[in-house]
Amino acid sequence: MGKEDHSDSVPVTALRGVGPRIAQRLAALGIESLQDLLFHLPLRFQDRTRLSAIGSLRPGQEAVVCGEIQITQIQYGRRRSLLCIIHDGTGSLSLRFFYFGQSQQKRLARANRSCAATSRFVLARAETRPLRRLQLLRGSQAAMADLASGRKRIRGLLQKVHDFACREMEMWAETDVDGVVFADQLGSDDSLLLGPDVWRDLFKPLYRDYCNILHAKDKFAFFRCDGNISKIFGDLVKVGVDAIHSQLFLMDLERLAKRYRGRVTFWGGIDPQQILRSTPEEVGQAVRTVRKALDFGRGGMIARCEWSPDVPLANVAAVFEQWLLPLPMHA
Repeated sequence: MGKEDHSDSVPVTALRGVGPRIAQRLAALGIESLQDLLFHLPLRFQDRTRLSAIGSLRPGQEAVVCGEIQITQIQYGRRRSLLCIIHDGTGSLSLRFFYFGQSQQKRLARANRSCAATSRFVLARAETRPLRRLQLLRGSQAAMADLASGRKRIRGLLQKVHDFACREMEMWAETDVDGVVFADQLGSDDSLLLGPDVWRDLFKPLYRDYCNILHAKDKFAFFRCDGNISKIFGDLVKVGVDAIHSQLFLMDLERLAKRYRGRVTFWGGIDPQQILRSTPEEVGQAVRTVRKALDFGRGGMIARCEWSPDVPLANVAAVFEQWLLPLPMHA
């Protein structure tokens, strides 16, 4: 057996060089024993074993995070800097370095290496979601109240969020990816969280900017949103979104198909929260409904299925089986 630890009972004066005067100063810090000294942490100590999710951070908070570098870009201005975007699955952060070399930039770059390693379509996921950012910064209720009243301060905050989003889009546009997806949380099961006029006034111009940035570099603009967004679906098409992922069964699928088939690509649409938790037969019928409305064998439809671990594998298999079956109208 090892010797027992009595460091809590050994005074700091037992250390060489610690006399009454130094002991008095240490006592003012709450350090009177060797154990106190061992567990006294520096003022700016950071426990690297306690990681925080980027998406949970708040302005002014100090935290240790761990993320994967997605893109890097050298920016020129009064002072040259290296800007990096890191992502951890919950959110993203921008890092700016003023002292760096070309070798460091190459080591940090990842997106282009991934593109060079495949001949497939590469879709990058940006962290651009302006409404959600406002809710995180102001709190959901305060943000929605400010947006409804059109207060000047919320417009200023939204502009800052948008400026950051544009920089991220510009960085992605300079890479070799084929498309970039941005998202937002705009709808509930029944309607929009915002009035259509409020969204058109405050957010539609931002979405147009994102699409223009990507199209200027020949990138496709993908947009993802949950909820019923039928009232602004046409606006998304007009601003230049190339593919829209939405919950099709919360909206009038036949009406959407009639108005927008051939004008925008429908991306997925099998609800993972409800449809995928039903039976394989119901899942298969849902896929057939989507394909009958949208899939005419001439493009404009991207099959997509995402699921959580609690979804029965038979339901997942039913999705892919139905997507692979030829429809009678294709014969």
